[in-house]
Amino acid sequence: MIQQVTGVVWWRMGLSHYTSLYRRAQGDEPRAGFTRDYLQASGIRDYLREMLEGRPPYEPLTYRWPSGSYTNGRIYPAADYDRNGRVEVGQFLGGVPPEPWRIGDPAGNPNITLPGDTSLGIPDEARAQWENDLAPLMPFLVMVQLERNRQELHIRAYLGNPPEHLAAASLDNVPQSLRDRMTQRRGPHAGALVRRVSSMGGRSGPIFFLPEELWFDDSDLRTPWHTTRPPILPSGGVPPLPPEETDVVGQAYQPANEEVESAAGEPFDVDPDERDRANRAHNKTQNALAALLEASGRTPRSPRGEPNFDLAWDEPDGPTVVVEVKSVTAANAERQLRLGLGQVLRYRQLLGGDGRDVRAVLALSAAPADSRWLDLCRSHGVGLIWLPEVPVNPTDWLA
Repeated sequence: MIQQVTGVVWWRMGLSHYTSLYRRAQGDEPRAGFTRDYLQASGIRDYLREMLEGRPPYEPLTYRWPSGSYTNGRIYPAADYDRNGRVEVGQFLGGVPPEPWRIGDPAGNPNITLPGDTSLGIPDEARAQWENDLAPLMPFLVMVQLERNRQELHIRAYLGNPPEHLAAASLDNVPQSLRDRMTQRRGPHAGALVRRVSSMGGRSGPIFFLPEELWFDDSDLRTPWHTTRPPILPSGGVPPLPPEETDVVGQAYQPANEEVESAAGEPFDVDPDERDRANRAHNKTQNALAALLEASGRTPRSPRGEPNFDLAWDEPDGPTVVVEVKSVTAANAERQLRLGLGQVLRYRQLLGGDGRDVRAVLALSAAPADSRWLDLCRSHGVGLIWLPEVPVNPTDWLA
């Protein structure tokens, strides 16, 4: 069911969050922090008061995800709640968290996002796994309130820097306006946003509101977010577009922010300056392509929910063209090209589901070092272009 988002809580994971989700120390293992069945969070007190009403504890809570639920949830005040508003979000029965927050094997259980082995010894082996394997992925944990439901929270996990085989769990699946807020701060932290309402009774400090209306499909594990409410489908049907836009892909083009700045990560994360340069290169490339389209008399479009492409347009009396933009450097080009080709093939498939003729283009911020990518893209019917050598005529972008 697709419902409106009325509150979001997130954690940018650090070691303390990892130890809470890993497992409890057993036998003669040192406790070393591996004893909790809850996540701590400071600075979100006022958001929780608005979402769940009044002062904690908030219980009982049901944590939900598409294929399951956990009915023993609880949010309760920490010992220093009155001083700094810290809360503890749990409790996980037997120390085992709900599947989307569980550390395990994503290949064996598609509900799992956080890869790892919880049989490793505590503390040294377990901490080494965090530092070497999981922290570099920049994991986030998310709780979502829908339609002001005070008994249920929908949980997900995302990776800000996913490897290729976990690309489906990318933080890029979160709408950019929310993602920007989640990544604004450096290092491990908790944060929250609420939907603006007429009264914010009981709040004692500044509070931030959701930057736009968001909608959430509770049956979708990886891509539940929508920035507009998708139409209700007839039984077994395909969502119709508004009558005046029956044959138009997406919505009016939304220029990308070329001055974007990312929050710096933890010591194991990607260099924030490097990430900023990548984001800016991506957005400059996307805007440059949109400008070329407009100059040629075409109308660039942005996504309207899923598929979440970067750019699309309708050729005059011809096919729809969908574009995935990737910023590339010598260090990341291979991974970015692999990811981008898979994405644009999927977008082409989804947009062509109603019989529409759809062509695909992969656009890069710089030339690929390996020229074999031209042959590979051509073999899949995908155009490959890059700055600054983009043909003036967009028809020449196609394979």
